[in-house]
Amino acid sequence: MLVPRCAAALLLLACASCAAERQPPSASLQRCADPASCELDCAIGVGASCRQLAHQHELGIQTQIDLRKAIRLYQRGCGAGDTQSCVSAANYLRNGVPAVAEPLGLPAFK
Repeated sequence: MLVPRCAAALLLLACASCAAERQPPSASLQRCADPASCELDCAIGVGASCRQLAHQHELGIQTQIDLRKAIRLYQRGCGAGDTQSCVSAANYLRNGVPAVAEPLGLPAFK
């Protein structure tokens, strides 16, 4: 079994190496105006929109704070090739978030 920090590093490296290939250059520059438009863009695979929506849920910007949803959206953005989403997802994997880690299957560090 991998140590959680190693798992996070592997996730980051794997996503970073393929992000440039999978994410269209213009998509990384797009910004969605509100959570609804971010959700639509994220649903069609715009990783930067997933990241922006995750950030909104993480901080409660134009929406309720929901760390579970934020982490899932960072993971979705990473899967869509957005390197910054990979970094955020890896940080949650590395640091753990006790309140949301177990329901997501992430390690909870104390």
